[in-house]
Amino acid sequence: MNPEIKTRLAQIRAGEIPQGYKRTHTGIVPQNWEIKKMSSVLKKQTQKNRNNAIQNVLTNSATQGIVCQIDYFDKQIANNENTDEYYVVKPGYFVYNPRISVTAPCGPFNRYNGNEDGIMSPLYSIYCFCDKSKTYSDFLTYYFSSSKWYAYMNSIANYGARSDRMNVTKEDMDNMPIPYPPLYEQQRIVAILSTQDRIIELCERKIEQLKRMKKYYLQKMFPKNGEEYPEIRFKGFTDAWEQRKLSEGVSEIGDGLHGTPTYCDDGNVYFINGNNLVNGRIVISEDTKKVDEEQQSIADKSLDNNTILMSINGTIGNLAYYSGEKLMLGKSAAYIKVSEFNKKFVYIYLQTPSIQTYFMDSLTGTTIKNLGLKAIREMTMPIPQDIEEQKQIGEFFDNLDTLITLHQRKCEEEKKKKNALQQLLLTGIVRVKK
Repeated sequence: MNPEIKTRLAQIRAGEIPQGYKRTHTGIVPQNWEIKKMSSVLKKQTQKNRNNAIQNVLTNSATQGIVCQIDYFDKQIANNENTDEYYVVKPGYFVYNPRISVTAPCGPFNRYNGNEDGIMSPLYSIYCFCDKSKTYSDFLTYYFSSSKWYAYMNSIANYGARSDRMNVTKEDMDNMPIPYPPLYEQQRIVAILSTQDRIIELCERKIEQLKRMKKYYLQKMFPKNGEEYPEIRFKGFTDAWEQRKLSEGVSEIGDGLHGTPTYCDDGNVYFINGNNLVNGRIVISEDTKKVDEEQQSIADKSLDNNTILMSINGTIGNLAYYSGEKLMLGKSAAYIKVSEFNKKFVYIYLQTPSIQTYFMDSLTGTTIKNLGLKAIREMTMPIPQDIEEQKQIGEFFDNLDTLITLHQRKCEEEKKKKNALQQLLLTGIVRVKK
């Protein structure tokens, strides 16, 4: 960021108006930007699906945009025989969903990019784009995917009895101020942000490609049921694999009910449950509960660097390596202290489709499913007799996991970069040239 932009940003954050800018209802923007009411840009549509003519039921998701309801929920929520009151949504229409969430604090406001007409519940607000300019439609799509319109929505919203929904009137929505930069600037902003979208898309494709590769090797590098050899193995190894119980290769299997060492992060101590185990790492989230001093006093077990942690309650099979952290396991997490087998080999085998099926078949409980320690101890696994082969398989998948994690981090960085670009470009803090 060059000094001029830094100075301009500091001025705007301090409430000052830089030279060449003006104060508007959307904030401080360049002087040659217009501010329009939403009613002059988007017109509310209330065309209904008479005689159930359209069967393509859509939903407006905070994370995926406007998608087919069946694809999003894996089932149809709407009754196809009674969708007469549903609104028709044509390609290019904008849709506002008043339901708020962590990822959409004011509700998602998205453009429908499908190729065929769809229908949506009357709970949504449907808008037709008045201007035929594709560029401004693209600009608005990015604008509503940013946070720049939140301040206005929070100023008009009445949450009422449903705290998970914004209750806004049609008049208030129509009066929403929306920036309208000169056409050349719209075009350049859209080009920059769409290029960033393409970068993110390529990152996500690479991650999916690596995940498919891992799934393929998980199926090919371990023997199928009843077989002694995998389809793919490293050179130099020819001996048949053997079936062994997991308990034969570990020194201890336990859960968090009996106290384990405490986990400290930035001076705080936390309970570690199954949802804290992510892609081989212990991850602390905002919802992770802290441990008080009295609870810490029961932490009397010591783990070692050959320990694997696994979720056994609710979400089954999340895994993480233990690598010297101090931690207190909650009741939804178990520990497996590997002794005779290779730790990384065991860690990978616990992810294979066959053992995941075994875990699902071994669950107990009704509302919340649990995996008992007995089922873990008694599980059998095909394993190479040569510890070196175990090691090479473990290292192979460990390197693949590391590569996936690196691409995931890169993707997150590119998403952060896009958010930063939106904040700067959609406000005119950073100007683009003709």
